[in-house]
Amino acid sequence: MARSVPGRLALFCVLASCIALAAGTTVATRPSRRGLGVSDSHDGAVAVGVGGGGGYDDSLMPRPAPSSEPRACQFENERLYRAYLVIQKFRKTVICDPKGVTATWAGTDLCGSYKGFFCGRPINVSDRTVASVDLNGFNLRSDSLQGFVDGLPDLALFHANSNNFGGAVPNLRGRCSTSTSWT
Repeated sequence: MARSVPGRLALFCVLASCIALAAGTTVATRPSRRGLGVSDSHDGAVAVGVGGGGGYDDSLMPRPAPSSEPRACQFENERLYRAYLVIQKFRKTVICDPKGVTATWAGTDLCGSYKGFFCGRPINVSDRTVASVDLNGFNLRSDSLQGFVDGLPDLALFHANSNNFGGAVPNLRGRCSTSTSWT
């Protein structure tokens, strides 16, 4: 049975709409020519093919949301990236922060914008690192300092007066050496 051109066009539109819906797109979105093939024969038949050509058009696939966590390559050096990971882990243990100090512990600028953290360069080391943590008077509360103080291997000074930290004092034995000096 031969169909008129307007009839074939209507059938094409219906089929294209069905395929677009099945692919998770809207009718207003034009399918890629690589992904959709439509043809009609001399006898009036309409053929619709999906795929073809071996190509894959993933432009319509949803993308995962970008992570808000900074990546290692965004830090000045690896020492600061490792310190960042330790600080973020400790930050999650802080259950009281009346002065909002931990809100400044975000991003990649540990040496400039993190309140209470100070950086330096150990002798014979070219990279800056967290050298001092001064939380004096911040009234922070955490059940433990485990993994924080002992997780910052280049730490030379830790001042924690007027806070409420619980648990045992982390074992820092073996961290000090006569060859470690600070500039």
